[in-house]
Amino acid sequence: MSDSPAEYYSVAGIVVRTVPSDLPAVTARLSALPGLEVHYQEATTGRFVITLETTNIDEEQKGIERVRGEAGVICAELVYHFVEPPHGNAGSADDPARGAS
Repeated sequence: MSDSPAEYYSVAGIVVRTVPSDLPAVTARLSALPGLEVHYQEATTGRFVITLETTNIDEEQKGIERVRGEAGVICAELVYHFVEPPHGNAGSADDPARGAS
């Protein structure tokens, strides 16, 4: 498997929690980050759902850590992860969706 940064398409679904009064400011700051989109907000609990799209696992991990380190974020937990291999590698040994043999 190559470490080329543009080979894979990765999307992570993350549930984030903040203090309800901080929700608008935190979601606004996170929405400005590249590849990140806020999808759902629950104002009474301060929880919201985001997706983070990256081109490799290292960038995804850095993005999740950036979210966790954002001012006002209490916690951010990965709840969904999808990786699409480069075109032409589906089903090959380098395909992370294929799993270990």
